[in-house]
Amino acid sequence: MDASLRRSVFASPFLLLLGLSLVGWVLAGCGNSERDPAEAPRSTADIQADTAERAAPLDEPFAVPANLSFETMSGERVAIGPSDGGVQIINFWATWCAPCLKEIPDLNELQSELGPHGLEVIGIANKQGLAEVRPFADEHGISYPVVADSTGEADKQLGPVYVLPTSLVVTSDDTVRYQIPGIFPADALEDELRALLGAPADTSAPTSPEQL
Repeated sequence: MDASLRRSVFASPFLLLLGLSLVGWVLAGCGNSERDPAEAPRSTADIQADTAERAAPLDEPFAVPANLSFETMSGERVAIGPSDGGVQIINFWATWCAPCLKEIPDLNELQSELGPHGLEVIGIANKQGLAEVRPFADEHGISYPVVADSTGEADKQLGPVYVLPTSLVVTSDDTVRYQIPGIFPADALEDELRALLGAPADTSAPTSPEQL
């Protein structure tokens, strides 16, 4: 099925609901389906589940493969699985994906604010090479490590990834606790990330009238 036909198919409200059901099925622990990820919708621009549902932890967390690492654009290797007490956000994205562009500022801010407390955001440019990824990352000021995964090895090891963006939250016991399709819900998960990291609450957040 070519890209234009896929877009027209997923514009149908009925199949939109079907697509959302499939995403929920994958998140429930059936991610090892033999379905080819290339046949799935390429981006969540038209398929966006409720934020609260997407920000819920997995019913069945799973371990990341042991000794898994990837080379970043800077030539350094980054291990999948944070150090003791840390948390990783593994963000699968692509340069052509509009929702992926939208979430970059939030991921930059999370890295800046929570990096000193042990958060590590890692961008995985899914099935794209350096020639595409490096100028895009420079133009849009991505401040966290980026892997140009032209072979799709991360998808094979941690996926399959059915929609982009998709983010995994990995805790210090090398376990994926969240698997989030769509734009990363930074506001909904920041408090949970701080709790996992043992970081102080964000005192800069505006106070609601009820709290006065």
